[in-house]
Amino acid sequence: MAAPAAPVTPLGELLAHIAQARAQAGLPGTQETLAQFRQLWGQLSTERQIRQSVASVPEGAGPLNSQRLVLRALQAMQQLSPAYLNRYMAYAETLLWLDEAGAALMPPAPPPLPAMPSAPTKPAAKGAKPAKAAPVAEKPARKTSRKKLRPVDESKPR
Repeated sequence: MAAPAAPVTPLGELLAHIAQARAQAGLPGTQETLAQFRQLWGQLSTERQIRQSVASVPEGAGPLNSQRLVLRALQAMQQLSPAYLNRYMAYAETLLWLDEAGAALMPPAPPPLPAMPSAPTKPAAKGAKPAKAAPVAEKPARKTSRKKLRPVDESKPR
């Protein structure tokens, strides 16, 4: 026994008509269109991020400035392999998002412990002299096995 056919709704009829018209016109399906859109959006996003990075480099940055070095590496990557750069940027954005999401889930840090009060000191007796610091014993000079250099007399032959 066959299952009864589902009733056709006006929306279902419209979707079937659109799919048939796309197939007759030779247009790509929805999945292909989404893949193309994703690729184009990734390229535009990467180019925008590189332009913003170029604008944010300090003017007085030297040749070994880390921000300038990273930017030069990204520009070289863009020239050599734009597809790799798009994947790299998506990976970096994902890592950044995960870091921010992980930080948001972490409980707040506990407040610092209060400082321990110092031990009370006894007030000095009336007329007492202040205590002197204990003398520091000096270390004896180290004996070395090196011979002392004597001045060279230039008049004597060697």
